[in-house]
Amino acid sequence: MKTFASKLPLFVAIALTAPVSATTAEDVAVTAAQVAEAMPLAASRGLVLDVTNGDSRAIAVGERGHVLVSESRSDWRQVERVPTRANLTAVTTAGEAVWAVGHDGMILFSADGGLNWQVQRQDVWKPMPDDADWDAFDPTQGAPLLDVLALDEKRLLAVGAYKLDVCARRTRV
Repeated sequence: MKTFASKLPLFVAIALTAPVSATTAEDVAVTAAQVAEAMPLAASRGLVLDVTNGDSRAIAVGERGHVLVSESRSDWRQVERVPTRANLTAVTTAGEAVWAVGHDGMILFSADGGLNWQVQRQDVWKPMPDDADWDAFDPTQGAPLLDVLALDEKRLLAVGAYKLDVCARRTRV
């Protein structure tokens, strides 16, 4: 009998070179369960995992999809309607383009300096059925992305658990 552990290689790598296109509200209906919670104390008591300084404002990301912005770099406010509740682990900017990455293989994109967000990539873990072929098991499915680097206003490099590498190119706004 094959076990889960026997199919988990020491190093697993994937590289996505296909274009990753932004998802708009027309493409995917965002339900209330997928939108980050608006919490009055998120700016003062929420777990912030990364901060970056953009052209027009500073952007911070953290638990449950919280995104905070500050034009003054001292007074922070929570961005509403961020289309995820996944923990966001890292954020990067290139001009007004902003990307945030996190759990569930999440990549979010903002073209306006972090005020409005779109899902570019999401890879939520799905349990394998009991009668599944373990040779088809993909340990990178649902793996969190842990850091991101904007190469320019259209390209990024994200890295995650299980040696998950994502190279993406924004093909439309």
